Amino acid sequence: MPPPPIPRSAKHLSGLQRAIFILVALIILFVVLITALLVGRHLYLSAKIKTKLAQIRADQEPVTVQEHDAYYQPLPLDTNGAALYKHAFTAVRGSASHHFLQDAVELPKGTNALSENLRQSLDKAVADSKNAFEPLRKAAALGPCRFPIDYTNGWSALMPHAAELPICGRLELCNGVLKERSGNVDATLQSVELICKYGDSVRSQPDLISLLTGSEERRVGK
Repeated sequence: MPPPPIPRSAKHLSGLQRAIFILVALIILFVVLITALLVGRHLYLSAKIKTKLAQIRADQEPVTVQEHDAYYQPLPLDTNGAALYKHAFTAVRGSASHHFLQDAVELPKGTNALSENLRQSLDKAVADSKNAFEPLRKAAALGPCRFPIDYTNGWSALMPHAAELPICGRLELCNGVLKERSGNVDATLQSVELICKYGDSVRSQPDLISLLTGSEERRVGK
C-alpha cells in the first residue's frame, strides 16, 4: 500500500522551519562577517598606533604618562624658579586686585589716553601686588623651570601655574603701561621682556596646556 499522504499542515510547518533556519543562518553569517571586519579593523588600527608610538619614541618624545613625567626633568633648586613663581602667585592671589587681573585688560587703541578709571585700576593692581614683582623678576632671570607637576596622574595632573602665570603677565602689563604713559621707555621694554620670560618658564613642559599658556604670555607681551 502507498504511504499515507503528508498532512498539509505538516508540509506548511516543515517549510516554515526551513525558512526560520535559513534566516537564523543568514543572521549568524552576517554577525560573523561584521565581527571579522571589526576585529580586522581593530588589528589594523592597533598596528598603525604601535608604529606611530614607536616613531615618537625614536624621536626621544614621551608617550606614556610615566615617560612624560621623566621627560620633564628636575632642576637644581638654585636654577629652578618654581618656588619664586609660587611666592608671586600667592602675593597676587591675596591682593584686592586679583579679580581685576583675572580678566584681559582692555587698553585704548594706539596713542589714545587712558581713562581715569582705567588708570586708577592699573595703579591699584600694581600697588596691591607690589610684593609679587621681586620674586617674578628673580624667577624670570632663571629661565625655564620645573613646576611641581606629577604627570603620572594623567588627566588628573594639577597645573595651577597655568592659570596664575597669565595673571602675573597682566600685572606686568599694567606696570608696563603705566611706565610707558609716564615716559619711562626702558621700564616699559623691560616689562615686555619679562612677560615673554614668564611664558618661557613653561617651555620645557610636555603638554598642550603649557604650550598655550606660554603663547598667551607672549601675546600679552605684544
